[in-house]
This record gives sequence, C-alpha cells and structure tokens, in this order.
Amino acid sequence: MGERCEECGGTGKCSRCDGTGLEKHGLFGLGLIEEQCGKCHGSGKCKYCGGSGQVSKGRF
Repeated sequence: MGERCEECGGTGKCSRCDGTGLEKHGLFGLGLIEEQCGKCHGSGKCKYCGGSGQVSKGRF
C-alpha cells in the first residue's frame, strides 16, 4: 500500500496549476495570459503520483 503524496498533499492535482492544466502569466501591458502548465504538461495531474494521491513507500 502507498503513502499520501507529499507533493500534492494527497489531492492528485498538480501543485503548480491546481489541477487546471493551465498557468496564468502576467505580460507587461498585455494583462494575463494562460499557457499550458510546464510542470504537468497540461494534464492537471501531479507528476509524482500520476493523479492518484498515493506514492509507493519510500518514494518521498
């Protein structure tokens, strides 16, 4: 059995984009733009646990 993933706190969501798959960036004079999340590559899933919220013992 696995342990709770520390990266996502057990939610299974990417910690950078909070599961949306998109990151918001401010561009000087242009406001906010949304781009694909560089951490999860747009999946919205935690890259460490694959979205399960659980990792193998000793993984973290």
